[in-house]
Amino acid sequence: MSKSAHSKEPKTNLVGKTIDNGSLLLRGVLGSGAYGVVYRAIDTRSARGTEYAVKCLDKSKMSKSVAHHMRELTLHASVTDLEGVVGMHRAFESAEHLFIVFDLCLGGDLFAAVTGDNIFWRNDALVKKIMLQLIDAVDACHRREVYHRDIKPENILISKDRTKAWLADFGLATSHCVTEDFGCGSSFYMSPECRGREFNVGPFSSRHSDIWALGIVLINMLTGRNPWRNASSEDDCFAAYLHEPDFFLHMFPISRPANALLRRILALNPLSRMTLRDMRTEVKGMATFFMTDRELRRAHRFAQECARTLNGEHQMRMQPKPAPIPIPIPVPVPAHVHAARSAPSPRMASPRPGSLDPADSEEFYVFSSPNPDSPCAPPRPFTFVRNPPMASRLSTETLESVGPITPEHVPVQGEVDISPMGSAVMGELVLVEDEVCGVPIPEKKQADVSGSFLRQAFQKLMVL
Repeated sequence: MSKSAHSKEPKTNLVGKTIDNGSLLLRGVLGSGAYGVVYRAIDTRSARGTEYAVKCLDKSKMSKSVAHHMRELTLHASVTDLEGVVGMHRAFESAEHLFIVFDLCLGGDLFAAVTGDNIFWRNDALVKKIMLQLIDAVDACHRREVYHRDIKPENILISKDRTKAWLADFGLATSHCVTEDFGCGSSFYMSPECRGREFNVGPFSSRHSDIWALGIVLINMLTGRNPWRNASSEDDCFAAYLHEPDFFLHMFPISRPANALLRRILALNPLSRMTLRDMRTEVKGMATFFMTDRELRRAHRFAQECARTLNGEHQMRMQPKPAPIPIPIPVPVPAHVHAARSAPSPRMASPRPGSLDPADSEEFYVFSSPNPDSPCAPPRPFTFVRNPPMASRLSTETLESVGPITPEHVPVQGEVDISPMGSAVMGELVLVEDEVCGVPIPEKKQADVSGSFLRQAFQKLMVL
C-alpha cells in the first residue's frame, strides 16, 4: 500500500535524523495523525539492526492534551507485556517533540488485510486464529482494568505471515469500567450506548463497548464491509438490523451460525451481550462462518453482490464513497413492532440473575435502571439499504469525549519480524530524582521518560 493511502506528508519531516543520543535512526514515515508522526526507525547500536516504530508527538500541539497522552503511556505500559498487545519500550523527549518507541509489526494493519487482499474470505481457520488472539488480548487487558475504547482494524497490527495480531494505539483507553465519555471512539465501531442520544442509558460499560467493537471487526473480516455507519436509529441499516433477525443474512454471505453469533455479540442491551469467554468458545467451535455455494445461489442479491466483491469480481473500494441511497425492499413488519412504535418507549430488559460474570456487579447496578426514554427499537419505518464499505482511515472522532485523536501505527513490509516481549508485569508510573520519570518495563529495562516536560505531565496525571 502506498504511503498516501496511510497518511498525508507531515509538516516536520525527521527522516534521516537520529534521536535518543544517536541510538535511533529515523528511516521513513509510517503514518501521521492530529498530534504527530509515526516513523520507522533502526537501532544504530544493535548488531542485528533491530527496527522499531517511533511515535513522534509535537509538544506545541499537546498543550491542551498532555494528560491524555500521559494516560495513553500509563495504560499501554500496564499491558505492554501481554501477548497480543504491541510492545512499548521507552519514551523520551527533545525540546520540540515527545518520542515513544514501539515494536515494529511488519505485516501492516488489519484494515489493509481486509480491504486489500481479502485474506479472510472463506478462510475459517485464519478467521479463528486472528479472532481468538484478539479476544484473548482484549480479555487480558480487561482483567488489568484497561479498556481500549477504539478497537478497529486500523488499530490492530498483524505479523508478516498474517497469522498473529496485536492491539495498538491506546490513545482513547481508560481504566474506568463505567464511564460517561459519550462519543469516544470511531463511529463505525461505537456501541449504541456510547453514542448516547436515543439509546442513552446514563453511565455505560467500557468493557461491553469493547465487546461490541469486536463484533464489528469480525464482520469486517468476514465481509470486507461495515454493517452500518453508526449504531443509531437514524441509520437505515442499523434500524433494519434492530427489526429483522436475519438482517446480516440478507446483506452478507455468512452462515446462519455466524449470524446467530453476531447477534449475541451485538445485542442492544449491553449486559445481554456475549461475554468474551463465551465468544471465544463460540468462535473456536464455529464449523464455518460463510455460506456455501448452494446457499449463495438462494441468498438475497445483496449477499450475492458482497460475495462477488470478495471473490474479486468487483474492485474493492479503499476510499470512502458517498452515503448509499436507500433501496426500498418490501419487508413484513410484525404486529408487535407496530404496537411497539405506538406504545411509550420501553425500558431495556435487565439480564437474568446469574447470567453475569462476578466482575459485572458494578455494571449491572448501572444498567438495571436505565433511562426510561431509551427505546429498544427505533420508532420509525425502515428499509433495507446497501451497507457502507469499509471506512477510510480518517474515522476516529471524539465528539463529546475527552480522548485525543492519536497517530495511527501503520507499519510497512520489511525483513524483520516482531520479537516477543518478556513475561514480567509492568508496574505503576513513578517519579524519581533528577527530573526523570521512570516506567518499569519487562526484562527489568527502565523506560527512559526523561525531561521536565514529562515530569510535570505525570504530576498532572497523578492528581486526575
